[in-house]
This record gives sequence, C-alpha cells and structure tokens, in this order.
Amino acid sequence: MKKIKLLIILFLASFQIQAMSNEKNDAILLSNGNIISGHIVKFGKNFFKIKTSNDLLKITNNDVVMVSVGQDMTDFEKLSLGELDGKRYAKRKGGNIVLGFFTGLIGTGIVYLTSSQYPSFEAMNGPNKAIIDDPAYLKGYEKGAKSKSGGNALIGTAAWVALLIIAAAGA
Repeated sequence: MKKIKLLIILFLASFQIQAMSNEKNDAILLSNGNIISGHIVKFGKNFFKIKTSNDLLKITNNDVVMVSVGQDMTDFEKLSLGELDGKRYAKRKGGNIVLGFFTGLIGTGIVYLTSSQYPSFEAMNGPNKAIIDDPAYLKGYEKGAKSKSGGNALIGTAAWVALLIIAAAGA
C-alpha cells in the first residue's frame, strides 16, 4: 500500500515538476511529497542547496526522491548528481558490512579498490535516466558507490574492533 501511494505521488508530482522545469526552474521532490522549486546552486556530497524566491535551503540526499533540472547541466553537476545516486543506490550493502566484519581493514580496502558498480535498475529507471549514459554521471556514480561500499565495509570492521574491545574488557 505504501508503494502504491508513493507511485501516485511520483506520478502527480512529475506533472508539476515538468511544468516547473519548462520555466527553467529546478525542482526537488521530497520524500514527504513537497516540491521545492528554485535554482540548485550546489550539488554537495550528500546534499543539495537550492535558492528559492525566499531562502537558500539545504536538503539532504536522504530526503530527495526526484530532481528535475530546468537548464543544461555542466559536467561537474552531472558528476555530483552521479555521486549522490551512487551513494543512494549502491548494491551489496549488507554483504560489505559482513565482509568488513570478517576481514577487517584488508577486506575494506579490497571492497573499495575492486568495487566498480554501474547504475542499478533503480537508478536506470530513476529521475536521472536521461543522463545515465553520460561519462561524467557514470564517473560520479562509480565514485559514490565505491564510497558507500567502502564505508559499509568499514562499519563492519569497526563492529569487529568494538566486539574485540568488549571481549577484552570482559576477560
């Protein structure tokens, strides 16, 4: 039921976002259904900054469902958007945590160095599918996915170290 509600919101919001993007505005659809219209002035590592008619807002990547850009994007903006999507859609999250737990920093390094992910099914059908084949977007996607995968493996390593410290304290 929750997925159907989200699909309906996305469907209705896509019409409103398209109308806004025809006016050369950027639009961000939030997970709560709100749409923020303005000009995106920064694509950060895990956030967007958008200048509206009233304010300059900072929106975290976790709150974003869809982004519509009303003007041509620069390669840097495509790279940044790819990096955000790579972090959002990175695969094998649980597996990387387990690998980090059992192999430590060596496994974390291996995950980071060998993780070459391409846009997942969700990304290919997501809001940025128009630029999914762009080299700058792909480079950013891979960078973001590597960062997320390596970070997850590092979480597993940290859990292992914490377990060792607890075991040593109890002994």
